[in-house]
Amino acid sequence: VGRDMALFPLEPALSRMLLASILHKCSDDMVTLVALVAVDGANIFYRPTMKEEQASATAAKQRFYDADGDYAGLLRLYKEWAQAGGIRNGLHWAKANYVHSRAMCRAADVRDQLLGIMRKFDMPIVSANRPSLVGRAIA
Repeated sequence: VGRDMALFPLEPALSRMLLASILHKCSDDMVTLVALVAVDGANIFYRPTMKEEQASATAAKQRFYDADGDYAGLLRLYKEWAQAGGIRNGLHWAKANYVHSRAMCRAADVRDQLLGIMRKFDMPIVSANRPSLVGRAIA
């Protein structure tokens, strides 16, 4: 397991989660989460300084709350950003949702790099159909 973890340019805990996701058949979702966390997922959202906008920013952030956990909300955030145009056209969406566009672009780049490593070493890339599988891989 240690040798496989060393293949990824990540903190050991993130590499371990990525490898566990292969066993739980949710590696595509985990690559997205790991990429978001690797680029400081705690600071994906920004808080405007103007009081009038702060309530809107809070509402936008709460829109991504998910009962399954923070990881499910982050997955939905990334998917919506990607559907809105991602790196090329996601700026307007990011601004409307008080999300740092630059952080999302970095996460997309990290995600692409991780997927490239997984393909190079013939690791299966599978999307989960249930958020609980992703939760198991994290634990």
